[in-house]
Amino acid sequence: MKRIALAVALLSLVGCSSVSTVTTPSSVSSQPAFAATSFGQLPFQSIELFDKTVELNQMVSQQGTVLMDGQATAVAGWKLPEFGTYRIRVKSQVSRTGLGDDASAFFPEALLLDNNFEVVRKIPASQLKYIDPNLIGEEYIALEYVIDNRDSLQQPIDYLVVMTSAEAKREKVEVANPRVEYAKVRGHVLPAEEVILAEPLEQGEIALEVEPLLSSFVTLQPAAQPQTPKYVPTAIPQQASAELTVTPVQASQLYLKQVQTYIADKDIKSAMALRQNVKELSTKLQAEFSRLYGQNTDVLKVPAINKEQSAERLLTDTFQSHLVFMLKQENPQQALALIDQLDNLTGHIDALF
Repeated sequence: MKRIALAVALLSLVGCSSVSTVTTPSSVSSQPAFAATSFGQLPFQSIELFDKTVELNQMVSQQGTVLMDGQATAVAGWKLPEFGTYRIRVKSQVSRTGLGDDASAFFPEALLLDNNFEVVRKIPASQLKYIDPNLIGEEYIALEYVIDNRDSLQQPIDYLVVMTSAEAKREKVEVANPRVEYAKVRGHVLPAEEVILAEPLEQGEIALEVEPLLSSFVTLQPAAQPQTPKYVPTAIPQQASAELTVTPVQASQLYLKQVQTYIADKDIKSAMALRQNVKELSTKLQAEFSRLYGQNTDVLKVPAINKEQSAERLLTDTFQSHLVFMLKQENPQQALALIDQLDNLTGHIDALF
């Protein structure tokens, strides 16, 4: 069907010297005028994400720039959702002229920033992927990345910046050759295939998609207390309690250091034992959650944490104490998020090998 769309587009070219296949979305955000010298000065747009994909169309032009390597570069920025797991997709539409043989596009690169506007991760233009034309003839190049702000051991991502650079404009992005595609649809002998590379533009229009990857992302209004726990991915705030002398993050960091020490000493058996311990602790906490959920909070006693013990024992005691405390505070969502942290910890352990 994609090829049929190309064929229809080509047939419409008869008698025309040039054509542009770019379609203008019904609503494109105009870019405010600004000339920033740092990312902290950008006029970030806030993104509100609930249970459906949000798509925003935005011009990235020289009207709004940031100073990079001594040059004013077209840029746009967004304030990302604080919690949850979601996929961001930055799409830049390909423009065609001259019977479709000439292609051009804005080559975006994405920067993910923390709350201090420091770059946590760069998604370079080398990761751009070409998206074939759809039924209405639109084609894109796109970047994609999954952000998981549930993992408290990772640096949270707070902002997204989209821009281009000299490095990005040196990338070679191959796009479809309409003559070849048309020959395939019509069953003709294929012409000698010529590679068509999109030419980079200094500015252009992008479509930003933000897709929640968990169905219960956020609710618009505070919901009534459910009869059964409903998982809502969230960060775990540090509550004040005399018994909770160690946080899950602190215990996890000490645990990772112990695993790292074993690996450095070539004691892989002990390192793998610690990895297995995390999996067993996750299973144990799930059983503990099932046992304690719904009990009278007055009878729940938060165990004290002894900081002077092994990393393995400290992790177990810390997570058990925090689990009981969260249930005592009638926060089952936070208790479930706490258990999920152990899955994240396993991933961090695997990354050490």
